[in-house]
Amino acid sequence: MAALLVGAPAWYLSRFGSRGQRREIEAWEITAVSALREAVPARVRGVVAAREPLLTSKIGGETCVAYQAAIVERRDSSDYNHERVWFGTDASSFFVTDETGTVAITGNLQMLLYIGGGTRDLPAVGYDLLAEQNVRLNDPWGPRRFQFRERLLRVGDRVSVVGRPAREPGPAPHFAMNGTELDPVVVMDDDEAAQALLTRPPPPVAPLEEPRAHGPSRRAIAGRETTSVAALAEGEPAKIRGVAAAREPLVTSPVSGRACIGYRITIERLGHGASPVVRREAWPSFFVADETGTAAVEGPFSILLDPDDGGWADLPPSVYALLEEAKVPVTGRFGHVEEFRFTETLLEVGDRVGVLGRPSLEVDPAGRSAFREPPRLFVLRGSEQEAVAVVDDDAPIG
Repeated sequence: MAALLVGAPAWYLSRFGSRGQRREIEAWEITAVSALREAVPARVRGVVAAREPLLTSKIGGETCVAYQAAIVERRDSSDYNHERVWFGTDASSFFVTDETGTVAITGNLQMLLYIGGGTRDLPAVGYDLLAEQNVRLNDPWGPRRFQFRERLLRVGDRVSVVGRPAREPGPAPHFAMNGTELDPVVVMDDDEAAQALLTRPPPPVAPLEEPRAHGPSRRAIAGRETTSVAALAEGEPAKIRGVAAAREPLVTSPVSGRACIGYRITIERLGHGASPVVRREAWPSFFVADETGTAAVEGPFSILLDPDDGGWADLPPSVYALLEEAKVPVTGRFGHVEEFRFTETLLEVGDRVGVLGRPSLEVDPAGRSAFREPPRLFVLRGSEQEAVAVVDDDAPIG
């Protein structure tokens, strides 16, 4: 766990306050994680995933990856007329994932995050903090008015990160941005959608079509107790819940063209009993992060995700292209045009999922390492006899 550094600007930022610093970051060209170069400062954009157990913010008591908390004394009813009397901050290391890969963020950070909701009434724990610092709670004319505000970085937040990448040891290329006291990693809010994180879209990746694997039902998965990533036991089947992040380059749906972790396309011919005529799916491995850590998930999969889209009228040209590729005739015996419908199921970066599988602890550069030990990561890997099941999960992480 690393302490945050605040107020010591990195060499690539101006000294004109956070607003000026945000403008400078926004002017930087975005670098894909897969294009990072050793020691060359870069800005990446992506989704936050946990690498260590989540923290609890000092005053608000909210689970997060990092926080900055301040107690202020209100001078009047204005939101701007106040004086800071206490400040605290902390952060754990975390991952940032874009469409091309994942980078670890560690060490000293400078957070340029939006403070939502202004100041709030100070709870009892805040007054305890003031008492520890021997802050007077009363003036001669009455009690002093204290409030607090917090900046939080949570799992699933979209951010821009500026730092200097360093290659981490391991069998595959893996980068980390490690902030130092004089050169902290800068983390800024970024509200762009996952599909627009890069200035130029990644090249399409030819997917490997996997055979369908059968696993437990949705009801059986829902009935299982959830296990945190930190509490996984090797070889013991477990259900985890968390946020999906890319582990491999994203694939592209052949119908909507959206970049995603995995997809399934099904086209059916309508008539006397709908029958599937085309099925395309690709499910590369991916990460799942909860409030305690990150695990990798590998197929074969039993995908029980709800379809994102479908229809039968005004089918897009990409559907007819798939029909032509599969040599499915679109006209019937008497020349009439057949009717078809399609469904599209996507797993995208930032989606919340439940995963049921059998974990094994393996050496992986994305994992956590102990003293003189290589980094290790839990991997839930399926087999033809025991597929890893993936379901939708809309419950919050923390």
